[in-house]
Amino acid sequence: PAVRRQFLARVYSTVLVQVLLLAAIMAALRGAPAVAYRLMPSAPAFLLLATAPALAIQFAPRLAETPPYGHLLLAAFTALTGVGIGAATMPLPADLLVRAAAATAAA
Repeated sequence: PAVRRQFLARVYSTVLVQVLLLAAIMAALRGAPAVAYRLMPSAPAFLLLATAPALAIQFAPRLAETPPYGHLLLAAFTALTGVGIGAATMPLPADLLVRAAAATAAA
């Protein structure tokens, strides 16, 4: 039970950091709308690029488990996803995004 609790705490901590970084990237893009609107047509490309580090984590477990590569791959995935989602959601009202994030957090 203690090992399981530690594992779950580590996983949830990692996911929390990812969500916070994603939110920070999206907020930064909303703070610089000229940059975000310029990136908007490339949003699908950023989301597609985000699959590269995700696939590396999945199919190269030895690499992902070797410090600092695992953290770098996770950071690259989070950053590319944040830019992609931030640019793609730029036309949507901010309150809708906050409600969606709250619903996701509650789930």
